[in-house]
Amino acid sequence: MKWDRDKNSAWKTVLNLFKNPQFYFIFAILLALWGFANPWLVRSYFLGGVENYSVQEATYSEQVKSPSNDNQPDTQDTPYPTHKELGPIGDWLGGTSTPLLTLAGFLMILASFIVQRQQLLNSQKEVHEQKYTLGRQRFDSVFFNMVQLHNEIVKSMEYTELKYNPLNYTDFHNKIPVHKSGKERLIELVNDSGIVSNIATKQELMDKFEKLYNKNDDLLGHYFRNLYNLIKIIDESEDIIRYNADTGELDMDMTDRERKRYIRIIRAQLSFSELILIFFNSLTENGREFKELIEKHKLLNNLKTEKVPKAMRDIIEDMGQH
Repeated sequence: MKWDRDKNSAWKTVLNLFKNPQFYFIFAILLALWGFANPWLVRSYFLGGVENYSVQEATYSEQVKSPSNDNQPDTQDTPYPTHKELGPIGDWLGGTSTPLLTLAGFLMILASFIVQRQQLLNSQKEVHEQKYTLGRQRFDSVFFNMVQLHNEIVKSMEYTELKYNPLNYTDFHNKIPVHKSGKERLIELVNDSGIVSNIATKQELMDKFEKLYNKNDDLLGHYFRNLYNLIKIIDESEDIIRYNADTGELDMDMTDRERKRYIRIIRAQLSFSELILIFFNSLTENGREFKELIEKHKLLNNLKTEKVPKAMRDIIEDMGQH
């Protein structure tokens, strides 16, 4: 296993090296230097070095200047190479320097292409990030406005009722106002309706909820519709879809994490009474589409099975909320 990991790491290092344009630039420069230096090395090799060449050239010049025919230089003693000598040199230079310089030029072009490709990918990444940022801002504006509306709907359920003064039970005419918040009213609705009874059957519980809903349709209907649309926006909005920064392809893992983050914000707003009401509403005909979203995003994750009426526990388990 360790050998496989080291082998994979080595391959990744090699692949990253070939993706780096600096590697091609450096290699091309080395090839170009070798290509330019090659003629001088060949010249030094074939002509016996620069110093010997200078001595031979001086001797030949003195022979040319001498008027004596005996001192006339022989063409065979000339320090300059003949065509027969230059032929192999030219073949050597053409066969070595030219391919090196050509390969160096090709590598420079390849490195330029890689740099342009990286710049294009970076530009696409910036475009995706800007698009996501703008979309995220739009979505956040809509989402948190709807969350605020949800809290306002719950707050609108608050009421004040007159109750007898607990300090004076004999004075039946002396009632005091008692304020109940929206959350407290939902608790009363759940407890008074009997939908959390552990001795009732499934049908009896559903009948109790239907009676509760019909009696408080003006409150619960508005509540469920707003919550349904809030979850639906999270499920369908394209503004929170994430794309891979390198490939530009859809990244479902990051998108799902974004959706779960918003779902957790909604879960934090829901009390036990609200979770119970949402659960029963999802079992009705009107809540059928809402149930699909609840199961998909596990909206009832905080509703513990033991808190659900015994007759309904198999249903909450089948919904896979935990």
